[in-house]
This record gives sequence, structure tokens and C-alpha cells, in this order.
Amino acid sequence: MAQASSILIAGLFRIFGESVLVERLYDLLVKSIMVSLSYALILYFCKKSVSIIAVGMLLLWLLGTSAISGTAVVPVALLNLVAAILLLPAFVRNLSPWRLFLAGGIAGVDTLFRYDTGGALLGIEALALAIAMYLARDTAGARFRAFVLAFLPCIAGFAVVFLPVAGLYLRNAPFADFRYDIITYPATYYYKGRNLPFPRIGLRHFENLECYLPIAIILFAAYVLIFASCRPTASNSRHSFSSSHRLRRGFLIIFAILSLVMYFKGLVRICPMQLYLCITPSLLLLAVLFASRDNLPKPARWIVEGLAALSLVAALWSVLHEVSDRAVNKSSVPAYLLRKARHRMTPEESAWCVRPSPATAGFCFNPGTDRIRAVDYILSRTTPDQRLFEGVSRHDKIFANDNALYFDAQRLPATKWSQFDPGLQNSVEVQSQIIDEFDRTRPPLIVLDSELDEVNEPNASSRSTGVMLLDDYIHAQYRKVETYGILTIWQRVAQ
Repeated sequence: MAQASSILIAGLFRIFGESVLVERLYDLLVKSIMVSLSYALILYFCKKSVSIIAVGMLLLWLLGTSAISGTAVVPVALLNLVAAILLLPAFVRNLSPWRLFLAGGIAGVDTLFRYDTGGALLGIEALALAIAMYLARDTAGARFRAFVLAFLPCIAGFAVVFLPVAGLYLRNAPFADFRYDIITYPATYYYKGRNLPFPRIGLRHFENLECYLPIAIILFAAYVLIFASCRPTASNSRHSFSSSHRLRRGFLIIFAILSLVMYFKGLVRICPMQLYLCITPSLLLLAVLFASRDNLPKPARWIVEGLAALSLVAALWSVLHEVSDRAVNKSSVPAYLLRKARHRMTPEESAWCVRPSPATAGFCFNPGTDRIRAVDYILSRTTPDQRLFEGVSRHDKIFANDNALYFDAQRLPATKWSQFDPGLQNSVEVQSQIIDEFDRTRPPLIVLDSELDEVNEPNASSRSTGVMLLDDYIHAQYRKVETYGILTIWQRVAQ
């Protein structure tokens, strides 16, 4: 479940051909739609200058958190935005059942990308509708009936999208795997192996300020709603608000709730990249608060202006940090083009970029000399129908692994446990399953990658489980035949 990104990209590969460029263009399209929609939305509430600055900060964070490219994060951010826009008029008028059905369907699609955020979005829709009905009606009975009539189409839309896909999945996959992915792993292993403390703020990592700014923005929005926006000035009736005022209030409510819920989603691995689903709505929230600052007391004006200034600096710092890292690792597109223009690429890199393959079609994805040599070795000694395994140098201590080699070499993984997570691949149960799969698929080559050996986070991923089953199996069944930098290649001993 929740693998819509992979399935969607596979579909694009089927239509346009396998190419890194296809994935990058898809990612660019989703980001472009999200930024354009964000601009159109806040332009309704803000001046053009404020809207441009706010969208500029969104673009900066897209650049500063480039690691989210190709993941489910950006499509989910877009779906969250669309759902919020669909529900926003509920604070002004009754919405049509079809609009509410579509909002629920969006939450269903969201669930296919990430089951946690999809379920959370449906809850956000329920809470937003409940608040809208409370503000628009005078009696408890009228509020309850209006909420039920509004939320039922949302539930129907969610069910129409989610239930057929869930049924198809359970028809073709064991329920135990579903339960393990959805319940057992998050409840048992995820927090222990991935938890990080709140980051420090310093000159080298000033972008970490964004781990704290969304909460300040949400609290300020709550202050505006309670003390400066939600009380009619002309009378004591809640109906004395103008439509534009009620719509602005609805915007603050929906985007404050969305920002808060998505903030909690990123609390385990607290960093700007993990908080991106919160950063986007919180910046839109900040833009509308900033545009309304003239109606606030002077101290409140200073606060919202300070939040805007700090948010801009944090966004700029994230880009500077990203550019610095790319320059050090020589992994940016401009650096690649400059090296190519100056003929400073290694012979392996030059040969790689003219070779027809999914990694080079349209635009050359350069994995580096050592990985190119490893791919060449794999291609020369295996056939397309044979499986490959890329592991780490030791499997009793797991942080993560790099799955790109499977794509570069166009070889399928020898095990379903190809994506590494702490608590899984370094456990007795999973290593035993991997060994059983190896006995069936008999991969002729195994690649061990030591790139992440020195990563030691303050969580369970930095501790050994003492489980050496897989390492003992590899050393008994394979022998090391080649070394390319951080990669070692092991060949199965003939039996």
C-alpha cells in the first residue's frame, strides 16, 4: 500500500520509456502545479508583492530540500493543498455533494501515496467541516445534521478511491505483510531506529530554524482567530461577518489545522526535509497573516513581520546549504555540465554518458566512476534475468542503503527486503527470509556498499543487534572478486 509514486513512475516509464529524465520531468510538473496553485490561492487574500515573496519562499524550500524529489512528499503536498481549497468555501456557503465527494476522493488518493497522511487529511476535512458548521449555525442539532450531510459525501469519495485499491492489494498480497507494514513496523521499530532530537540552530545550520517557526506561526494564527478575527465588531452575532472576512477566517482555520497535523507527522525525524508537508501550508498561512497585519495591534504586527523575516532567512539558508553540499560533492547539474564542457570527466564517465540506457536517456545521470565500474562488471557477468543484491558492509547495524544500483544495472533485487531499515534487515527473522530467498533466486553477484558505514545517529540505527546470519551466509557462499572504492563485489562460489 501507499506506493502510488512508484506505480505512477512505472506507468510513465511504460508510456515514455525508462529514463531518469522522465522521472525528473514528472517531479518538476508536480512542483510547478503546486507552486502555481499556491500563488493563485494566496493572491486572492494578499497583494501581488506578498504573494510573489511567499511563492518565492516555497521555491527556495523546494531547492533547499531537494532530497524529497521523486518521493511521495511533493504529490502529497499538492493533494493536501487541493483538498484545502475544495473545502475553503464551506465557511461561506453550503458546498455541493460533488465538491465534498471530490475532497474525500483527494484524501483517498493521498492515502495511496502515503497512508498516514491520507488518513490524517480525511480527519482534517472532518474537523474543518465541523468547525464550519459550528460557526454557521446556532443550535447543536442543526450543526450536527449539517456536519453529517457534509461529511458523508467525503467518506463516500474516500471509500470509492481507497477500498478498490485496498481490495486489489489484499487479493494479491498476504494480509500479514499489510499488517506488518501498516501497524507492526511503525509501532515497533520506526521510532527506535529513526528518532532524532530537535536540531540545534547555528550559522552552519540556520535552516533548522524552520523546525520551530511553523509552531510559532500556528500559535499566532490561533491568537488572531481567537482575539482579533473571530469576534464580530458591529454586533454579537456570528452572522455579522462579511463573506470575505469569513473566507479569510476559514483559510486561517484550515491551514492552521493542516500545518499542525503535518508537523506532528514529521516529529520523529525532526528536520526541515521531514517537515516539508508542514512548511508549505505554514508559509501560506504566514502570507495571509502578514497581509492582514494592518488590522492587528502594533506588538502583533511586529511579531508577524519578525516571523516573515526569519522564515525568509531560513529558506535562503537552506538553499545556500544545499548549494554548498552540492559543490563539495560535485553532484549538481551545473557542475556536471561544466566538467563535461572542460573535458574533465573520467573515461568511464564519458563512456557511460554516451551509452544507451535508462540512466542516460535524455540526460545523463552520472553515478560516479566507482559505481560505473561496478555496473560494467555486473553487466559483463550476469544476464538480465538474473537477480542482484546490494547490501551494506555489515548487516548487524543498519542505517540505510542505496537502491540506485538496481536501476543503473537494470537488474531486479534478489529479495523483497531490498530497502533497508533499522530493526528489519538486522533482525533474525528478516535475515532468515533473505537467506531463504537467496537459496531460491541464487544471485550470482552481491555488491556491498560501505558509503553509510560512518553514519551514527542518536538512535537504534547506530547500535549492533549482534545478528550476523546474513554476513556469515555471504562469507560462506560468496568470495570477494573486485573492489571499486566504497563498493565490493562478491561472486557466488560454484556448488
